[in-house]
Amino acid sequence: MSKPALTTVILAGGKSRRLGTNKALVEVGGRAILQRVAERVQPVSVETLLVVNTEEEVSLYGKVGAWRTVVDAFPDGGALGGVYTGVQAAKTDHSLVVGCDMPFLNHDLLAYIVEGSERYDVVIPRLDDVLEPLHAIYATTCLTPMRTLLLAHDRQIIKFLPQVKVRYVEQNEVERFDPRLLSFFNVNTREDLARAERLAAEGDGQ
Repeated sequence: MSKPALTTVILAGGKSRRLGTNKALVEVGGRAILQRVAERVQPVSVETLLVVNTEEEVSLYGKVGAWRTVVDAFPDGGALGGVYTGVQAAKTDHSLVVGCDMPFLNHDLLAYIVEGSERYDVVIPRLDDVLEPLHAIYATTCLTPMRTLLLAHDRQIIKFLPQVKVRYVEQNEVERFDPRLLSFFNVNTREDLARAERLAAEGDGQ
């Protein structure tokens, strides 16, 4: 299968209320989570793009790594606003969208979902019938239905999927590469951070 030119969009505009600090910059295994995310997506990307909430964050994240940073066009649009902003700003037709708080993304799983993705508008994992929209690929063909939702103040990312061509990556496919589903573990609380540190120390998160 072919592998399209792909932008990785990292959503870094979350409020981090439960953690009490900027979770993108919290360290796991001696590196900021954001840096871990960027390292893991680099092999499948031609560009890494950060979506943030404010111009101040553009300056802040610019000191952390060499990526392009854009301000969310729909700051009250939740994750959907961030996805829309990133896909619109990307230099490629397809974008892999992930969160900034996912320290254990799996290289092999990412490569697998990228394969053949140019034939679809969305490629999204489905685990126990739950979709994972922040570990998914979106084409620019999704921009119009996403914008329609945002203008209607509807923040449900998956609501537009019936309007586009979707490939669902089922759990049995995911588990071939990531049997513990650590790719989808994100750091939202102090307890999550403690678990992430344990996993990193044990080498379970790679």
